[in-house]
Amino acid sequence: MANTTFRLAATGDAILAEPILERAETDSQFHAVVSTLREADAAVTNFETLVPGDDRPPAHEGGLLHLRSPPAVIDDLVEMGCSFASAGTNHSYDYTHEGIRDTMVAFESHGMTYAGLGRNLADARRPAYRQTPGGRVALVSATTSIPPESEAGRSSPLVPGRPGINPLHVEKIYRLHSERIDQIRAISEATGESDRQRAWKQKGLGIGHDWDDESYVHFDDKKFETVEDESEEGVRYAVDQPDCEAILSTVREASTRAEWVVATLHSHQGTDGQRNMPGTPDFLVEFAHACVDAGADAFVTTGPHVLRGMEVYDGKPIFYSLGNFFLQLEQIDRFPAETYRRFGVTDERPSALFDRWFFEDGQLREDIIGDGPIWETVLPVCTFVGGQLDHIELVPCWLQESRGPSSRGIPVVATGDRADAIVDRFASLSAAFDTTIDCRDGRGIVDI
Repeated sequence: MANTTFRLAATGDAILAEPILERAETDSQFHAVVSTLREADAAVTNFETLVPGDDRPPAHEGGLLHLRSPPAVIDDLVEMGCSFASAGTNHSYDYTHEGIRDTMVAFESHGMTYAGLGRNLADARRPAYRQTPGGRVALVSATTSIPPESEAGRSSPLVPGRPGINPLHVEKIYRLHSERIDQIRAISEATGESDRQRAWKQKGLGIGHDWDDESYVHFDDKKFETVEDESEEGVRYAVDQPDCEAILSTVREASTRAEWVVATLHSHQGTDGQRNMPGTPDFLVEFAHACVDAGADAFVTTGPHVLRGMEVYDGKPIFYSLGNFFLQLEQIDRFPAETYRRFGVTDERPSALFDRWFFEDGQLREDIIGDGPIWETVLPVCTFVGGQLDHIELVPCWLQESRGPSSRGIPVVATGDRADAIVDRFASLSAAFDTTIDCRDGRGIVDI
């Protein structure tokens, strides 16, 4: 290990709707992205979509859009160097359990090492291993963005488990001053909610509810806690401890069987109860630190669709969001009828849907799915020497939003003022974690 150099690259969300690798032959800036990934010993991406068969019905409620990709995009990602994929996301159930099974089969038949998705809960939680030039790498992946029916189920002696994602449940807790808490109690009594809770508990129907936890006031399944200072009012998140410990146990197991462990989390939660925000919620910082303490050599968050900051904790890199890496939404060739109704579109053509959602007064909206620039990212390459993090190079990229629908959503290396602006913004976001990022020749550099 002492003489080993290991280079790890990571990306944000990959939403691909058609093959893209041929572009590297004619587009030097995209070729530079591909070369960066290929030069790393291991590259991890977040596969935000599914590979369902054409005859698979959609879920009644998917993500904002039902995402799908052809199998060929997996070949392209692997050929680009992205042979590791975190696969459990809020879109994993877009085409129900059959779509999940199809996607796993596609990964396995096309040579993609994936984690966070499985044929049962044990399978979804397992580390995924792959040998690389820099040593054996383990990937552990989970998600806090959990659509109904999407989480994998345990197997019993007589009943098989359910395919799905590896969940890390996170609960929203409302923090209110004692006077407002008294108002919540009064509303609960006036509406009969408190009587219903008591009746359900007496009949043994309170399974799945924690109404006996007297540290909170409960209204239906919303939880409120008292703060004495009005400045402390707001929203916080509490991580499900059994889920957390199960994932940390997996990280510990992986650290005994691989030279390198990468932990990833797909999570849309932001600060103050918001979603897809540049701010990083406290629970995410705590969970990332816990994963490093358990043996992870790197931690990567995906999901918010915008950049957040990074830190180096105990000598290990943590990325709190790398934003979008591919965003080929406009190239998705079909959507279920529910999607058009959701957006109020009567013309059931994909282009009509995107004309309604992506554009305003003929101009591309900047706030489509995130509160911040969604067309910019950084591609980090972390270099470890002798088992220790030596430095990180951050390659600024933009997703060509101004170049038309066939190019929009495909990353290329940024240059000039735009490169400097992306690095500066990422450095500003990272300053909150006491991380210093220098801009050198259009790249961000973190020296350890």
